Amino acid sequence: MNTPRAITIALIMTVTVSVSAQQFLPVKGINNARHLGGITVQDGRVVRDNMLIRSAHLADASDEDIDYLVMCKK
Repeated sequence: MNTPRAITIALIMTVTVSVSAQQFLPVKGINNARHLGGITVQDGRVVRDNMLIRSAHLADASDEDIDYLVMCKK
């Protein structure tokens, strides 16, 4: 069965994540923003830094927050 990549990533990330592996991002308008880089998933691969970000509500992100997130992806 061909599963779209976005869904595959969501399924991989159902593994338990230790709090120490999560790193907060320096953004002011986004609550609880963290990148999940460094986490080893079920098949042994490691998530790259700033490739997968989790957070609370994004609607209050400032222009500077958006710029930071765009810069992380480069």
